[in-house]
Amino acid sequence: MELSYLVILLILLGCMAATVPVFMCLFFTSVMGFVLFTDLPVLLLAQSLFRSMDKFALVVVLYFILCGNIMTAGTTVDKLIKVANVLVSWLPGGLGMAVLSPAGFSAPYRDQLWPRWWRWVVS
Repeated sequence: MELSYLVILLILLGCMAATVPVFMCLFFTSVMGFVLFTDLPVLLLAQSLFRSMDKFALVVVLYFILCGNIMTAGTTVDKLIKVANVLVSWLPGGLGMAVLSPAGFSAPYRDQLWPRWWRWVVS
């Protein structure tokens, strides 16, 4: 094993032992490995970081997490689970039914789970 691998591993384990969050441990380890063991300019690293953040999928993930936090902070999730439990608690596998029912309630608004013939009947 090369010395560079050991240094990178020690930096990673040291960050984790210092109770630094995992995403920051990985970021610091990769930046230190880039700075210490490559001959490329650091400006290239900064440019590639900013260019990679211009992806639409990353924005979608952030908004999905934000929506989940907003729903959890409010009472929306609790109300959906209570309604689903009232409707399907008599079925076997109640927890699975209670999880899938709110998705079924919100599906008409997203037009994902309804078949095409049902959209024709409703409209």
